[in-house]
Amino acid sequence: MSSYPTNTRILELLVGLTLVILGSWAILDGTLAEGIILLIFSIGLFLIGLARIVKGATITSLKQTSRVIHIVTGFLTIVLASVVLVFPAFGTNLLISVVALGLFFTGIARILIFYSESEMSLKTRAFHLIVGAIGTAIPILILIVPGLGFLTLVLFASIAFIIVGAARIVSGVFGEF
Repeated sequence: MSSYPTNTRILELLVGLTLVILGSWAILDGTLAEGIILLIFSIGLFLIGLARIVKGATITSLKQTSRVIHIVTGFLTIVLASVVLVFPAFGTNLLISVVALGLFFTGIARILIFYSESEMSLKTRAFHLIVGAIGTAIPILILIVPGLGFLTLVLFASIAFIIVGAARIVSGVFGEF
């Protein structure tokens, strides 16, 4: 797609690959301490927010509403990632809730794109809807069932990172939003 700048596609690929690696690492390495896992999630959320802002700023073929959605949700995600980094003393449950909210905003943004970008192919819009539904369901589960324990929450959040990362890779490879 000519309106999808090459630099933005490369950023999508790099962010997607990083999210898949971070999410997989958090799942596969049981020796990681809570602080390291929260750092991984903060980095992932920061990258998600950055990618959303760059897409909103550079993809001129998106409707103005979609561009604003990308930029605002990207900013909110970066703010939440910063809260996790700056205030680690608040406790694990609060920090996991902040991570869940960041993932939730990303999922909502994808669902809104499904409804606002009628010019996109139905396949691309459906992909946004499915990833958005998963991306909102997992954080909601994390928020309403905190008694699942830290490792279960890490597993759910990691799966969400892997799904969002895979979606970013697909977006970068095919040049669709």
